[in-house]
Order: sequence, then C-alpha cells, then structure tokens
Amino acid sequence: MQIATSVENECDFCVAAYTAVAKGQTLDDVVIAAVRQRRPIADARLAALCMFTTRIVALNGFVSDADVAAFKGAGWSDAAMLGVILNVAMKSMTKYVNHIAETPLNPPFEAFAWTPSRKQAVPAWRQEVRGSRRRDHGSQSRALNLSPGPWHT
Repeated sequence: MQIATSVENECDFCVAAYTAVAKGQTLDDVVIAAVRQRRPIADARLAALCMFTTRIVALNGFVSDADVAAFKGAGWSDAAMLGVILNVAMKSMTKYVNHIAETPLNPPFEAFAWTPSRKQAVPAWRQEVRGSRRRDHGSQSRALNLSPGPWHT
C-alpha cells in the first residue's frame, strides 16, 4: 500500500524507502516489482488493495461505489479502508516534504532507486486524471531550514 501510494505520488524517495522496507518483510519480490512498475498483480486481494489505494490518490478520495465494492469484495474490511485512507494522508505529507526538499536517497535505499517516468505503463483510467505534476529539478537537493520560526515561543 505504501509503495502504491508513493508511485502514484511520484515520490522517488518514498518508493525507494518503502521498497527497502517491503524487501525486509514477507512481501514477494514479484509483487513489489509489479507495484513499482504499475503492472498487474496476480494475487486478487493484493491487486484490489493496490487498485483502491491508487484510485484514492489519483481521484483525491472521490472513489466510486464500484471501487469500494471491489475493495470489500476482495475481502477487505471497513477498518482496512480506513487504514488505506490514513496511509494516503500520511504519504501526502511526506511526499510534499520530499518533493520540496528534493531529499537525496539514504545509502541503504540507493539499491532501490526509482524514477517516475511518463514512459511507464499507466492504466487507461489514470491517463485522464494524470497531470504534469513533477518538475525536473536535476540532481540538486534543496536545503530546508527547519529551525523554529517566530511562531514558536
């Protein structure tokens, strides 16, 4: 779910980081690669989770009744749906930080580097809502001064 959210958010740092985490857990490498490359997933339950997550991000939460029914029909609960929503909300915040700060990859994540590409297979339903969101920043990283400002007393 976190990789799917990060791919849809086009957050290269997040995709690399969550790929490293997933590889350290029990998620199959074939599933990880499919999510990173926007390819179909053979496991119907994981495919439903990935599709629902992606649609929440792409449609800003305005998923259809059919989307919810497909998610629940794959065996997911209302609690799982809330978990997806919370994940998307959290990843929205971190993607903005990483996009603005142009966060470089930590050495442990470099092996899992990922670059958003317009050449990746994008599902037909997604093409109509996909905008040109990512700027080309080159290899420079922005330094953010996160010291307390005048609003902290």
